[in-house]
Amino acid sequence: MNIRPAASSDIPALLAPVRRYWHFEGIEGFTALRMELVLQRLLGDPRWGLIWVAESEGQLQSSGSAMPGVARSTSTAVPPGRVRAPRQAPRSPLTSAPHGARTLPHRLRRTTLSALSVPTHALGLALLGLLGLASAHPGTPDVYQAAVEHQGRSSDDLKRDSLDHPAEVLRLAGIKPGMQVADYLAGDGYYSELLSYVVGPKGHVLLINNAAYDEWSENHWRDRLANGRLPNVEHRTVDVEHLGLPEHSLDAILLIKVYHDLYWVATEGPWPKIDPAVALNELARVVKPGGVLLLVDHSAKPGTGSAEAGRLHRIDEEYARSDFEKHGFRFVSKSDAVRRPDDPRDQITYKGPMVGKTDRFVMVFRKSR
Repeated sequence: MNIRPAASSDIPALLAPVRRYWHFEGIEGFTALRMELVLQRLLGDPRWGLIWVAESEGQLQSSGSAMPGVARSTSTAVPPGRVRAPRQAPRSPLTSAPHGARTLPHRLRRTTLSALSVPTHALGLALLGLLGLASAHPGTPDVYQAAVEHQGRSSDDLKRDSLDHPAEVLRLAGIKPGMQVADYLAGDGYYSELLSYVVGPKGHVLLINNAAYDEWSENHWRDRLANGRLPNVEHRTVDVEHLGLPEHSLDAILLIKVYHDLYWVATEGPWPKIDPAVALNELARVVKPGGVLLLVDHSAKPGTGSAEAGRLHRIDEEYARSDFEKHGFRFVSKSDAVRRPDDPRDQITYKGPMVGKTDRFVMVFRKSR
């Protein structure tokens, strides 16, 4: 088992058990998205404290925190190390994994409150306190909100923001500066532009369409990229069954309201017939082990599987989760940021009265190692 400081990529896994234990979604003013922001700010400023995680074979087993005023031993950060799990140890609300605290050196236990023994309620209390602390530091940078507020974005994009909540969605995925990211079947590149600002000059964004998506979007991606406006964004027209990318070359990939189209068999127009299994295997090939896949799509009624992908351009949430898990991705977390409980889920999504009013699910996966 490996002990290490938590990173932004650990946020979905850290948040899930805290949500289960604290049920903070039912408390007015407390949402998963606000807690995610607090974790981002905490991890970006060690003066507010430290969060440590213990992982085994790439899977998070437990976590702990050392917060100002809680753990006063602030000697140098303890380097990652390996500990042997005890034969018998108490279990935590965080996971069913043993804490392993009895085998940790005393200095590590004292400095970090033991990354393997701090229960979930303690981490939750620390986060609740940090929420106020983070709110008191409005100048702390948030790359996701900064991307949305970036000068020069089009009026059409700004109108779409209120429907898509992109800062909240990207924050959940933990996209970071310097990443190599693909916006899959990106259309005109709404998310590609936001990703450009998030990954920054050291990162790279692939705006990927097939020929049908280029035609459907009327190639408006060209306007978005004209005159070198987004120098770290590259458009490519590809066959989704053969992306033409090196193996394990992407840190993250986004599928925003397009996954259902893998199952759509069009009767007219430029839309090709796609083998969903081949396309999903291709996604698994190009994403790095441990890399992120962010999925957003229009939800169909439970139990309908992919049956409504063509007629309504919707897909069943549980079917989607199972589909990606079968093709090498591990479910990490989900969000209700773009939920619409008033959607009867029986009308077409991309035209007519439901445009901008559909119930959508958001899920984050990681490529299995």
